Amino acid sequence: IGLVLKHFKMEQEGVKLTFGGSLCCVSGIGASAAQVVAMARAINLAKCMALTEDQINEAGYEGEKGYHGTPSGIDNTAAT
Repeated sequence: IGLVLKHFKMEQEGVKLTFGGSLCCVSGIGASAAQVVAMARAINLAKCMALTEDQINEAGYEGEKGYHGTPSGIDNTAAT
């Protein structure tokens, strides 16, 4: 989460996040990518940023680094 906020240069802003849904948090199903891409989309809407799909995907990739170090880019691309 912090890496996505950093990507958007928002790490110093007060942000309240609430995640919900029925996606289980286990390895191998893309849950982390779904979370960070959903977060990027929410920030995009809340801040009226008009980001492209590629920019959302880039933010998702940055967020995936927090979970996987060097992600492949496949999960965040699929989640986007």
